[in-house]
Amino acid sequence: MKLLLYGVGYNSVSSFEKDYLVMNKFGVTEQLLAIKKLVGVEETLILATSERTEYYLNVDENYFSHGDFLRYLTMFYKKDMAEIISDSYSLFNKEVVRHLLKISSVENQNMHSPFESITQFETAINYAIAADSIGLALKNLFKEVISYSINIKLDDKIIPNYSHPFFDIIETFSLNWENYRWKKIVFENVTSDLLDLMKILVHKGFTNLYYINRNNTNLIHINEVNCTAKMFDPTNSRPILSEVTQVSLNFHLATADAFISSGSSLDEFCSIYSCEEIKLIQQNKSSKFFISVDTELNVTIVKMQSPCYKHVENWVTKSTHNMAINKEADKYIEETFQKSSTDLWNNYEKFTYTPVQINEIC
Repeated sequence: MKLLLYGVGYNSVSSFEKDYLVMNKFGVTEQLLAIKKLVGVEETLILATSERTEYYLNVDENYFSHGDFLRYLTMFYKKDMAEIISDSYSLFNKEVVRHLLKISSVENQNMHSPFESITQFETAINYAIAADSIGLALKNLFKEVISYSINIKLDDKIIPNYSHPFFDIIETFSLNWENYRWKKIVFENVTSDLLDLMKILVHKGFTNLYYINRNNTNLIHINEVNCTAKMFDPTNSRPILSEVTQVSLNFHLATADAFISSGSSLDEFCSIYSCEEIKLIQQNKSSKFFISVDTELNVTIVKMQSPCYKHVENWVTKSTHNMAINKEADKYIEETFQKSSTDLWNNYEKFTYTPVQINEIC
């Protein structure tokens, strides 16, 4: 078996073709269905981003023909073979794994949405599952790349070069979580700014998440988080992210260990939710965390005393990125790339083609 990557940059395709590939699920599905019919193709997945379309194939070298695949590209893009060869690039085996790590992590970091690759990779997996074109080898490879992407961006050893403010939130929970009974996090609204954070928490094993639907929360965001959880643990049938109803509001406010809000200050939060009824439920005082994430992704973490949400101290207040050059951080990142690419490639080689069950699709 051989792992192959064929990539097409968008400088070589029309705007129509770009929109068709990036925005159109049916365009991706149409290609997956056609490619998996090629002789020797065991698995295939398409990663379509705003910059490129990449075709990942797990093939049987004894039967697969590179020429057949290139001829397919000439038909799809309506270009001759010379243009396709000139405008595309290809990698194989461990080079593919290293490339995936690069484009999913700090080299390709969008400063406002550095975890955008999570959604892109999850979308690629779900489209391939829907087309029945993916097996355990590619699926597990992409899942491992997603985990790597999250972990490297939250690694304190790469500060100040690339580390994201969400690191402060994860670190706060990791250091204090064992002291909490419920291990429950309540989000006030689910905005796009908080969507990445929710997915990170799911990947980190936080499964008791709730949201207060105060301003008509986008249900697409809710479904996306639950799809993430299902993808990484298909045996879990319970939604990871559940709505706090009006009937259960005070109970959840009393038993939550942390509140995360998009833009609201602690005073604003407390002015909305009265503590009188909460006192009846929560008889004993306990410390909780209130976390505010503004539109620039600045994070403020406040430790407070419940049930009246009395301010105790500012746990941490940090701005966004410091892009100062740090040779030690760059060295650590490169070493991590090398080790992780070897580990992921070794894991990939362990898998043989096994179709993914359709009930895993979100």
